[in-house]
Amino acid sequence: MERVCALTLEAAFCRLRGYPAYHRNTGYEKSPVREFSKGCYRSNEISAAVSRVQLRKLEGMLNRTRALKKHLLAGLEPPRHYALQYVDDPEGDCGTSLALILNSGEEYAGFMRRLAEEGLEAGGGYNSAFPDRHVYSHWDVLYQANTGSPQNYPWNNPAYKGRPGYSRDMCPRTLDILSRSVRIAINPALTERNIEEFALAINRADAGDS
Repeated sequence: MERVCALTLEAAFCRLRGYPAYHRNTGYEKSPVREFSKGCYRSNEISAAVSRVQLRKLEGMLNRTRALKKHLLAGLEPPRHYALQYVDDPEGDCGTSLALILNSGEEYAGFMRRLAEEGLEAGGGYNSAFPDRHVYSHWDVLYQANTGSPQNYPWNNPAYKGRPGYSRDMCPRTLDILSRSVRIAINPALTERNIEEFALAINRADAGDS
């Protein structure tokens, strides 16, 4: 039974790249299998067939989200407590979300509270209330230097001389910016009226000081 559980866990690690980060405290830590990050091998023929058909809708959906984001940006007043995320290629931006970076942690807390009072849902980037597992500081496999291969490749690659020395706080400026970031999702099913309500909520939240 233990062998079956180990094989099942190894398969999960291979299929789901973020399994170790997203399934903390679910019991797998007690398994004899070392956690590792693999190649995200979770697709299959049926999923591929459905995806090929769905891809035909992609351009239309992107056109919609891009238009909605432009409409949202046009409705925002000059910011007081935040700066907009810099986007290298605004025309190529998928438009699926809007990111605001608050000027300080204190302003972030007040802004998020006022947004909630306005009824607008938003996600934080990196804080104790919203532990986004996409942030590198949650990737224990990096610090443990684990892989799924017997040779523990690439950590034990003989061509590499030295060790990278990853740590949870190796990018303090990045973590600081993420801790003050607010992300608002833009769904293609939203209407222009919805977007105008988003802009109004953001403007009201930004106008407050407490």
